Amino acid sequence: MASKTQLIFELSQNTVKKLSNYENWAAFLRSASWQYKYSFEDQVLIYAQRPDATACASFEIWTDKLHRWINKGSKGIALLSDNNGHFKLNYVFDISDTNSFYGNEVKLWQYSNKHEAAVIETLENTFGELEVTTTVIDAVICAARNAVQDNKQDYLHELKYAKENSFLEELDDFNIEVAFERLATYSVASMILNRLGQNPDDIFAADDEFRNIIDFNTPETISILGSAASAIAENALGSIGKTIQAAEREEKLQAKKFAEKEKPVYDNNKENIERDDSHDRRDNLQDGGRLPDTRPHPAGGQSDNRQIRDDEKNVYQTAQTGAIQQSNDNRQADRPSFGDRPDGEGTTGIDYKADDRQGIPARQIDTADGVGTGNEQYPTLGGGNSSDGIGTQLSLFPTEEEQKNTIRKAEQANFAFGSAFSISQQMIDEVLCDGGNKNASKLRICTQYQKQKSPSENAVFLKDEYAVGGKGFMFGETPVSVWFDEGGIKIIYGKEVVTDEYTLSWEQAAKRVGELLDLGRYMPQEEINKAGFNERKELADKIWYLHQDRNGDFPLDEILFEGGFPESTARIAESLDNPKKRNQIIEGITGFAKAYGENHDLLRFRFHKPQELANNLSELLIERKQFIASEPISFGGKRFITQNEIDSALKRGSGIESGKMRIYSFFIRERDSKKRIDFLKNEYGIGGTSHAMNGVGHEDHNGKGITL
Repeated sequence: MASKTQLIFELSQNTVKKLSNYENWAAFLRSASWQYKYSFEDQVLIYAQRPDATACASFEIWTDKLHRWINKGSKGIALLSDNNGHFKLNYVFDISDTNSFYGNEVKLWQYSNKHEAAVIETLENTFGELEVTTTVIDAVICAARNAVQDNKQDYLHELKYAKENSFLEELDDFNIEVAFERLATYSVASMILNRLGQNPDDIFAADDEFRNIIDFNTPETISILGSAASAIAENALGSIGKTIQAAEREEKLQAKKFAEKEKPVYDNNKENIERDDSHDRRDNLQDGGRLPDTRPHPAGGQSDNRQIRDDEKNVYQTAQTGAIQQSNDNRQADRPSFGDRPDGEGTTGIDYKADDRQGIPARQIDTADGVGTGNEQYPTLGGGNSSDGIGTQLSLFPTEEEQKNTIRKAEQANFAFGSAFSISQQMIDEVLCDGGNKNASKLRICTQYQKQKSPSENAVFLKDEYAVGGKGFMFGETPVSVWFDEGGIKIIYGKEVVTDEYTLSWEQAAKRVGELLDLGRYMPQEEINKAGFNERKELADKIWYLHQDRNGDFPLDEILFEGGFPESTARIAESLDNPKKRNQIIEGITGFAKAYGENHDLLRFRFHKPQELANNLSELLIERKQFIASEPISFGGKRFITQNEIDSALKRGSGIESGKMRIYSFFIRERDSKKRIDFLKNEYGIGGTSHAMNGVGHEDHNGKGITL
């Protein structure tokens, strides 16, 4: 009799094989739209066992975090967790399996027509200008098309290696691109629309928008398509949810002008549980708004170290044809993240995921420990709740009464003493006062606020300044990990950010940084005094590089560029401090930017942004706000490199062209640990690269390993 883990593994593979049928694909998209924060792999298993599930989370999250008990007799949805090549089972429960005391209801965002304008605006802000915005349906389709256009090359690259033995093999590259683009666009749109309460079946047709689904008839090809749809839809739905939550908070604020009693402390954890991360994935479309490196991983969630769930021949002794692909939110730093382009009725969802990467660890139950039983039946595909044979009996967890007692005690303790795990304002301020991971980050932040820009402009600036990365702080003996991405700044106790339990949005961060500067607590006076010089020096550097890469004449006096880089940039920076010379430089660069817009051959390389440089130079004329330091906050504790930063460095690959693909291909074929180690040692070789980790970071490769 096969073990329960093997049954779940086979269920996953068999489900994926059947997704190239339109009816099954459409049904999967409906299910996945409710589980958009999960990886594609997990979405497949939830669909296979509980296609009607709407909000899934682990036993620990329901009981410990949300203070809801699991109803007696409920059976969990089994998900796979790969632990160094050995699969274990994690279990999640749908919200319909849970119950609570009065006042502990989960609040889930809902879309209604009153949110239409705000949602359309959010889609435009996230995915760029939309061709049609007459209705939310039009906007969703256009947004999906924009996102797929920006990200398709990553997935098409994967399809080149995965199309073998599929019907795609009969198509040329052009027709594969057309088929993928069409399917990915309408799959993403279907997921979003379903979550907004619209019925995609009334909008799209099997013989039109989805006619090519039959060509993705192998686990590898359908997984690439599913990974793309999952990752892109996650970003969109996360942003939409955030928008709706903000609108609802504003409505409540306006409706509650009269005095209201404060809610108990224990109720705070129930608010806004659908916080946006963004994937993983992410990852947070103008300046290359592609999804961060989607290759060989399944798509989805937030902090997901999503491993390739390939054929575990050494575990199951069974020949499997392919892998469910996954994508990763903490991908290569050199790939731009989502959201850089110029939140129906009654829908719900939940923001917590099932395994130990999402915060409170789920129970990891290994069938070798006796979970599987001889009389368990093999589940069927998408046949409603098939957990009778596979779901774990609740008897494996505390009884309903035991859960209730635990919840009562936790709520009483929180009400009386407050949460023992809250992030204090002092911690938040120390994190903010440390700036981003780039050199001179705090000086640039100070300069931005001296320009007296709007709060929204400051929020956008901080998001770009911080980019994607992390830091580790030791507050006494307590490690606190920080991760910043498109969704904001996540702060959590421990050496890895595995949940967005506490997320400071970029709007909140921008507001607080402004307050700290006004209070004189953000940085010492000697640093404030350096902000202006740093701004001029960075602009001078860009002007120098622009001059170096020109084709033909340059509109500035060549005297500025005599003597090489340090001497020349110092001269340009000094000139920018002289009103007359500054105006000449601004006029010259502005004219060059205009000319470049008409003729890109004026520069040898396209990474330069002359117009942006001209705009930044013009801002030197803005009257600056003066900040006076009083008692600056500084972090005096020790630092550490978080697990997120380590994972991010590893996910960049060896740094050699196509290195990640070679590693991926080898790991699919080879399961032996020693051979994998030898391969990585040879692939990385001897060398190193610089990365921003806790402000400074370097990665050295040598015969003994990778040193960070």
